[in-house]
Amino acid sequence: MSDAERRRMQHLVGQLRRSVDSLVRNHDNCLSARRLHNAVERLELDLAAECPRSCAAEPSAQAVVLVPDEPYDPDLWRDADDEGIGGFRRAPGAG
Repeated sequence: MSDAERRRMQHLVGQLRRSVDSLVRNHDNCLSARRLHNAVERLELDLAAECPRSCAAEPSAQAVVLVPDEPYDPDLWRDADDEGIGGFRRAPGAG
C-alpha cells in the first residue's frame, strides 16, 4: 500500500470514527451504537497493524547494510559463550 493510500484510509477511518462518536453521544444507551463504536476501534487497530508507518517508506529511502561474504576474524569470538546453550567449556583433561 502506498503512503497516499495509507493516508487516505486513515482519513476515512477518522471520518467514520467522528461519525460513530457522534452517534454514541446521541444514543449512548443503544447497544448497536456501542457495538459500532467497538467495531471502529478494531478497524483502527487492524489498520495500524496492517499499515505501520515503516511499511510506507520507499525502499530507496531505507538504509542498506552490506554484509561481507568473507569469514569473520576468529579472534572476535575468542572467549565468547554461546547464548542459550550455556558456555563452551572443555571438560577437564579433554584436549
